[in-house]
Amino acid sequence: MKLSTFIILSLAGGYITGIVLSELIGAISYLWFDQKIGIKFLPIYTAIISLAVMLLINFKKAEKKIES
Repeated sequence: MKLSTFIILSLAGGYITGIVLSELIGAISYLWFDQKIGIKFLPIYTAIISLAVMLLINFKKAEKKIES
């Protein structure tokens, strides 16, 4: 139950971060180059990356708990 909550929160947080980054990249590129430049599917990529990082951190914490 705890892991599923972490997965959902990690995916949501990564997706929101990706949207913010995408908009920031678009705004800065519009100011510098007078055209919108962006990375396609950036929110999905950041959601997957944040999920992977969360799982790695969770796995390492579980390993430390077992060793103790």
